Amino acid sequence: THLVRTDEMVFLAPEDAGLEVPPVPEDEDEEPQFVVMTDGGPALHSQTEAGQLEVDTRVNGIPVKSVLTLLRERAQEKTLEEYAELAGISVADIVELADELTSHGKKAAVEFYRGPVQHTNGYYTAQALITLNLLIGNVDHKGGLMVGGGHWHEEGDKAGPYNLKELHPGKLTKFGVPINREGKKYDKSTLFDRDGGFPAQRPWYPLTSNVYQEVIPAAGAAYPYPIKALWVHMGTPALSSPGGHAQIAILKDPTKIPLFIYTDIIIGETSMYADYIFPDITYPERWATPHTSPDVLTKISKFRQPTVAPIPEEVEVDGELMPICLETAFIAIAKKLGLSGFGLGGFGEGGDFTRPEDWYLKMAANLAFGDKEDGSQTLPAASTEEMAVFSAARGHLPPSVFDEAKWKAAVGEEMWPSVVYFLNRGGRFLAADKGYDGDMV
Repeated sequence: THLVRTDEMVFLAPEDAGLEVPPVPEDEDEEPQFVVMTDGGPALHSQTEAGQLEVDTRVNGIPVKSVLTLLRERAQEKTLEEYAELAGISVADIVELADELTSHGKKAAVEFYRGPVQHTNGYYTAQALITLNLLIGNVDHKGGLMVGGGHWHEEGDKAGPYNLKELHPGKLTKFGVPINREGKKYDKSTLFDRDGGFPAQRPWYPLTSNVYQEVIPAAGAAYPYPIKALWVHMGTPALSSPGGHAQIAILKDPTKIPLFIYTDIIIGETSMYADYIFPDITYPERWATPHTSPDVLTKISKFRQPTVAPIPEEVEVDGELMPICLETAFIAIAKKLGLSGFGLGGFGEGGDFTRPEDWYLKMAANLAFGDKEDGSQTLPAASTEEMAVFSAARGHLPPSVFDEAKWKAAVGEEMWPSVVYFLNRGGRFLAADKGYDGDMV
């Protein structure tokens, strides 16, 4: 229902519609305001319950259309026969699938995961797929599209005992434009004036993130700047990226990527071109805090932890024995370079950072504490019996992985019993019956 001015193809600004935006309270963040059309004329979307779906009119002399009208017009630019030819399928298949999708009320959904969107224009494909859900009005309805239950926050920036974003003495902050131009607007960068405005030399991605497939090609083109080093972890872009084979020439060219480092569990399709490969550990051997997908309706926080002895050899870093992996390499290199945030007092008042679990167990403590500042979400303390189960279940792990005294020291005496309770369960999980409220999420 949001109105777009079609002379500039931007959302109609409230001031252009003669509308006044109310001031934002000091304790609230400013939210963008959109204009919709009602029976009484233009109104702010935040001040009306509903707007007209189909709009093609003028507001103060400005030509405007609703988003739905623009979408319908765009969809009807081609016939079903033309779309079928472009897609390589029959008209009958399109009609059958459309009938099936729209024959179940709100108990139908269009979702995707990787396949349909794993290419350079994947973001826009995703937008088109998500829009199908909006057209049948299924968002937050049982059987429809939903965002999922979410998770508790492991970095401690909500309320946890260890705010990992702040516990870093001498912390440096990121700056500038990422090599893949994600999350940045070309016309808001200094490169816009330097390069003479539009068109940009390569696409920019202001609305999306994790544009994995653009990193190496951007380095090859030295745009927006040349790079001096590339470190790849948990990926093989030469195999998995669109046109990945074409990236090999860039990886082999030291004038494009002077230093190429990899952490990998094998000498793989991409790591075979690296200057240095650090061995890494696999999912049963490592720590991680994987978030859940939106199909899970209740709040959960999974926690991956070592369950088997690691295959790579052990190494010693300043007297600490640990399996070689990405985190071990980072710790060793950071300490060698004297970087802040590592070693004794690496977390400031939060303690030392000499082992991978010093980081990950603080995340476990934050999750065990929950997101309420008053501590009301803190998980129960493990009983004596649970403590015994915890220790016995990890007795097969080498001391380089499981040293109970070091694990306990990483989170402190107070949080340790709740952390054990959390680790024994592999995370924390809201009851499944909390997912629905009648026919709504």
